[in-house]
Amino acid sequence: MKDQRDNQTAEPFADLSAFLTDTLAEGAKVSPAARRRIWQQATAPKPSPAPRRRRRPLSRWAYAFTTITIVLGFLGGYVGTVLASGANIPGDPLYELERQVEEVWLTLTPSDQRSEVQLVLLERRIYEAKALLQANREAPPGIFQEIDLLFVAVTEDGLDEAMLLSRLTDYREILYTLKEQHPAVWGLRDALQTANTVIESLGGTPTPLPDPPE
Repeated sequence: MKDQRDNQTAEPFADLSAFLTDTLAEGAKVSPAARRRIWQQATAPKPSPAPRRRRRPLSRWAYAFTTITIVLGFLGGYVGTVLASGANIPGDPLYELERQVEEVWLTLTPSDQRSEVQLVLLERRIYEAKALLQANREAPPGIFQEIDLLFVAVTEDGLDEAMLLSRLTDYREILYTLKEQHPAVWGLRDALQTANTVIESLGGTPTPLPDPPE
């Protein structure tokens, strides 16, 4: 009876032993070289993922160039609009802001292109003087001094002389008419004298100045 129980208990172990024997026999079919290759692949360290590249911020020079480009584009359009509308003259609420914008515009303009900006500013100052005098408002002396300086400055950077002569002659005619209408404004006479000198240097003909008031 005991032998029968021992045989029944041993049977599962016998089956397990046979299974292990077969499995090991099957495993023996894998060559040592293949086993080493499998082991190396299994134990080889996995490459770490490549770090994400950070976007480099703009350098200071690139940032400055971008900012200047935007500002110049804005100022060019803004000043052009101001000149076209003629909305503000000395004494108006936004006039000082417009003058600050003009200063920034002139400062940021390359030196070899400043005469173009100064020609625009000359037209602007003449418009202001005309608007003030026609409105019977006193024109600040600084306007005529600036007109005087701008007549000279626009000749310094090689603008087309034919175009420049035509524009300056037109501006001088406006000043001449204002001087006839307002003979007591001495700043106009000084600006006309400078305009005549510059126009003559460009090959133009000077205009006789109106007689001073008695």
